[in-house]
Amino acid sequence: MIEGIVAIDLGDPAAYGKAIQAAWDKAAPRARAMREHEGQLAGEGKLLELYRAINLPASQQLAISVDFRAALSEGSQEHYGYRYVSGWEIRNLRMVSNVHASFADQPGARVLAVVGAMHKPWFDNWLGQLQGVDIVDAAQVLGDDGQ
Repeated sequence: MIEGIVAIDLGDPAAYGKAIQAAWDKAAPRARAMREHEGQLAGEGKLLELYRAINLPASQQLAISVDFRAALSEGSQEHYGYRYVSGWEIRNLRMVSNVHASFADQPGARVLAVVGAMHKPWFDNWLGQLQGVDIVDAAQVLGDDGQ
């Protein structure tokens, strides 16, 4: 390899997938009750209730624990777990950057940014660090009475 060049390819995608899946499988029992509740809400067509449930801070923290923290515990020599989490963080930084670019020349603009529940903790954290940006809780918009 040329000095100063760092390989970023996985080399063995199957080993990467197996390592990450093993980390997830090990952590999955901790989220079983939450996942069953989400499945029940989805099965009953209670989508707004499901949306509220997956956006609860406790639900997000548990999901992060059994996904990203579990991946970080993966101990391969190739550091697959760390690479997985790094890719996720980079993706979220790019999302925030793109949203910011959409209103950067419009001080005081109101922007609705809808992101998946798994992105929300990172997205809100990084977007909230920008000057002139206030994050509004989705519960304030959706209400909590089912209306």
